[in-house]
Amino acid sequence: MSEYRLDLKTLLTMLEELQQTGWLMTSLPPQVLGKQEVCLVRIELVRGKVVACFLQGESGRSYGSGLQVLQGIMNVGERRWTYEPQAIASSSSQSLDLLQSSYQTSAAASDAANEANTFSAFPIPKRTVSLSLQYVDRNSRKVLALIDGQRSVEKIAALSGLAIPVVLSTLQELTTLGVVTA
Repeated sequence: MSEYRLDLKTLLTMLEELQQTGWLMTSLPPQVLGKQEVCLVRIELVRGKVVACFLQGESGRSYGSGLQVLQGIMNVGERRWTYEPQAIASSSSQSLDLLQSSYQTSAAASDAANEANTFSAFPIPKRTVSLSLQYVDRNSRKVLALIDGQRSVEKIAALSGLAIPVVLSTLQELTTLGVVTA
C-alpha cells in the first residue's frame, strides 16, 4: 500500500505511465461534492487505465459510479490518496479490453450519455451451489439472498445496505467456498 498527496489528474497520469493495477482511494469531507457526509472514493485501475470509479457515503449509501463521478472528483485538488496494488486475475484479463473500451467510449460521450453509460469492473455474481443460509454469517446471508445472476455488485450493495468493499470481500469468501462464481 502506498500513499500519495497529489491532485487526481497528476496521480492518474503517473499510475498510467507505470501501468499499475489496483485500487486508488481517498475520503472527501462533507460538502466537497455537495454531500452531507464523508464520502469514500474508490477508483479501480487495470494496467494504468481507469476501469471503475465509485462514490460511497460513510453510511454505506452509494452516490454513484462511473465516468460522471470520476469527472466530479477530477477538480477537487490535492488530496491524500491511498493506492493498494492488486494482481490481475486471469478471468478479469479477458474482459480488460471490454472494460477499457467502455471507459474510453464513455469518456468521449456527451454528459447526457454519461448518465446512462455507467460501468462496473465487477462481473455479475451467480450461485453455483445451493447452500442453507443458516450456516453462513449475516453478511453472506444478505449477499446470497440477493444473488440472482442479474444484479451487479453495486446493486447488491445498495439493496443489502452493505458497503461495496464488504460485498466484495463477502463475494470473495463465497467464491473461495465454491458457492458463487463471479
